[in-house]
Formats: sequence, structure tokens, C-alpha cells
Amino acid sequence: MAKKNYPKRSVIFLVFLLLIFIGYITYFSPLPFNQEIWNSKKDGSLDTYKIRHRMADGLLMMDSLIGMKKSDVIKLLGTPPNTSYFHTWDLVYRLGIERGLFLIDNEWLVLKIDDTDSIIEASLVSD
Repeated sequence: MAKKNYPKRSVIFLVFLLLIFIGYITYFSPLPFNQEIWNSKKDGSLDTYKIRHRMADGLLMMDSLIGMKKSDVIKLLGTPPNTSYFHTWDLVYRLGIERGLFLIDNEWLVLKIDDTDSIIEASLVSD
């Protein structure tokens, strides 16, 4: 009778799940906003752990930007860079190279402002 090798398969499966979990925590889990770190990672191409992406995720998840005045957002996030992308949005912040397997495009935090200078919509987009 052939010996069953189930414990070895279970260990391999658990290691695989652990690697997926570590990958999620390292590259995709939202982070609380920290202005000092946000400003130090302005060149998103050097942001190995996608810190700005993850802080933007946290801001969006908590709806922290919705209802804020444009001037307050600029105090918080800094002056948005000049870009020719996303003309339908009012404030556009480059986060860096997109997350995922195919690192081709950039990810951006985009904000829409109403007539009272308040943020009414916020989203992450890729170019």
C-alpha cells in the first residue's frame, strides 16, 4: 500500500497562503495617512512598498477627503503636480507605478470639486 503524503502537501499549502498574506500586507493593505511620509515619497517610482498608494487607499476607505475644502486638501497632500492626464478631475496626485504583476502604468489619486470648493468625489485611477 502506498504511503500517503498529506502532511507535506498541507505544509506547502500553508506556506503558499502565508506568502499571499505577506504580499497583501506589504503591497495592498491600507495605511493611515502620514503627511511627512507622504511628502517624502513624492517620486513614487522609488516607493518600493507602495506607501503612497496604501495611504491613498486608507483615505478613500475612510472617506476622509470627501467634504474637505480644496485648500485643506492642498495643505494635507501638497500642491498637485502639473499633468496632462485626467482633465475631468480637478486635483490629480501621482502615486507611482501601479501595483500588480504588469508594472506598466501609474496609479493616481484624483479628486473632483464642486462649486463650493469642496471635494465631492475621490478615486484611484491608472493611466
